[in-house]
Amino acid sequence: MKFNFLKYSVEFLVIVSGISASFLVDEYRESLRNDEERLKVLYNLNIELDEITNYCEERKKFFQRDSKIINYLIDDNNIYLDSVKLISGTPFEVGIAIIDYRAFSPPMNRYNSIISEGSLKFIKSDSIKDLLSTLNNTIYSYVIGNVEDEKIIKERISGYISNQYPEIILYGDDQNFNDYYKNLKNSIDGDMQFKAQLKLKSRTMYVKEFFLDRYINTLNNLKGKIKKTLSEG
Repeated sequence: MKFNFLKYSVEFLVIVSGISASFLVDEYRESLRNDEERLKVLYNLNIELDEITNYCEERKKFFQRDSKIINYLIDDNNIYLDSVKLISGTPFEVGIAIIDYRAFSPPMNRYNSIISEGSLKFIKSDSIKDLLSTLNNTIYSYVIGNVEDEKIIKERISGYISNQYPEIILYGDDQNFNDYYKNLKNSIDGDMQFKAQLKLKSRTMYVKEFFLDRYINTLNNLKGKIKKTLSEG
């Protein structure tokens, strides 16, 4: 009887040990798979963040150029012909600053795929997750909000110019730059409503650039953390 008890005890321990070992092996394999997925997610994010950096550099250049053109046009103290000619060069580019707007649509396909697939769970760092949310949700919405505000204002300006100064739209591209700019500046200086609408557009563009700078700062912070994590493996 005692022998049978010992026999069954040993067999039980062997079975339990086998199950435990199998569980530990499975757990180890799962951990390796999770680490592999984590690095894959971080690698894809790193690629997309580099793409976003290039996109933001291009957007910022055009945002700043448009803002300068508008501010030169509404300034009462100087005509700034040479300055505007230097940064734009054509009536078409000046027209974009006045009656158009610059969209903001950074590449987000990889991030959106990670969210939709639930792969964000593989990232261990809470700070990286927080920065991703801040970048792609909070600050992004601020930039987009101001782009939409600018779009509304540009519609008003376009309508006003079409009614009051149709020649700016109809014949602007056919004029040499100096004549076009001087006629445009004289029209703005002599029309308070025209100037006021451009002033509103200038303010909206300023806020848009402010949030773009915050977006870029968050982007750089996030890139630094991801690159550091990837280097540590």
